[in-house]
Amino acid sequence: MNRNTLTALLGLMMIIRKVSAEVPPPTDVEVSCKNLQVTVGWNYRAQPQTIFNVTIMGANWYHVASTEEHQFDLTNIIWSSEERCMSSNYVSVTATVGGKHSKPALSNTFTFNNVKTAALTCQLDFPPVKLVRKGQEVSLSFRNPFHFYTELKAAKINSPTFSVTVNSHTGQEDFSCSVKEETCKNDFVIPLDANNCVTLDGILFDRIRVGQVLFKKTESICPITAADTPWLLIGSLLGLTALAVIAAVAIIVVKCYSAKEPVDEPTALQWNSIRNKNYTIVSPVDTCMVYTEPRNEKEPSLSSSEDLHGTVADGGREDESSSRELAGVGGLSERSGSDEDLADFSTDFSESEGSAYDSPHFPVDMGHGDLAIGYTERHRFDVNVHIK
Repeated sequence: MNRNTLTALLGLMMIIRKVSAEVPPPTDVEVSCKNLQVTVGWNYRAQPQTIFNVTIMGANWYHVASTEEHQFDLTNIIWSSEERCMSSNYVSVTATVGGKHSKPALSNTFTFNNVKTAALTCQLDFPPVKLVRKGQEVSLSFRNPFHFYTELKAAKINSPTFSVTVNSHTGQEDFSCSVKEETCKNDFVIPLDANNCVTLDGILFDRIRVGQVLFKKTESICPITAADTPWLLIGSLLGLTALAVIAAVAIIVVKCYSAKEPVDEPTALQWNSIRNKNYTIVSPVDTCMVYTEPRNEKEPSLSSSEDLHGTVADGGREDESSSRELAGVGGLSERSGSDEDLADFSTDFSESEGSAYDSPHFPVDMGHGDLAIGYTERHRFDVNVHIK
């Protein structure tokens, strides 16, 4: 930051102090970092419509923002360039109420550069590490931090290099990987009788190695044996297969259970409904076909006593064999009619072959006092229904 800029900022701060006697400043302004995320927070006595002006300042740069919250996320600002993430920075927060400003409250200093002096030096976490042992040889691999963290790409660090130190029971071993390598790899030897587990340290360097971003030391990492790797894969596949089978069985059981749910039978097909009505029951061998037809001049009618007597008169031509045939059809229950009803009906035969009246007549009780005349023919009888 040049001399003119510093003079202008100091002058602005002096003016703010003169007009801010009535507005209290924020307190406990503190910057914290967790991996790449950087946040500043503060405390303030609740006042309506308070706006906080947040100024982030580095060695040669600054950025101004505002918020109504009591914290502010600095992550995108810090990782927007190599200069900002590699410098030592701090934050100034000013409260504004009704056009009046408080005195600025300053935070602790912070940096990601291990070389810089600051109250807080932030560190990054290692990407997930894979360690495989095959005999005495151990293979180490993990995703390159430049490809694992998008913030490091956004900073556009000049020709960076990631340096790694492997700490084992037998000593230390160093290796590095460039930004062009998507995966960092290294093979080293650990005796079979030695402790297999290792820890890792890492530092990200810029081109001239002045900027250094420190990585946290990992916890103890123990290798898996190469021979165990296929078994782990097989176990995973078997587990997934078992889950798929269980899911399929569950679906089938649910479908079968749903299919067995009772379905309401139509009233017309319920035996109790039919049995409770005064229907004429016929032999199951025969087929019954009941239908209604409009009256015409050729059909006998029960609409008047004259028609009924006419039918009885015609019945004089009936022979005894028709009565036996009617009994063979069988199935007329006691509910088919009284003796008086039977006396009023007789069978009628027509001389013309193939006529609808070629069969013996018999009375059919349709229930609820309704009577009909039926005609039989071998294993079938047709009923023309005429309601009295």
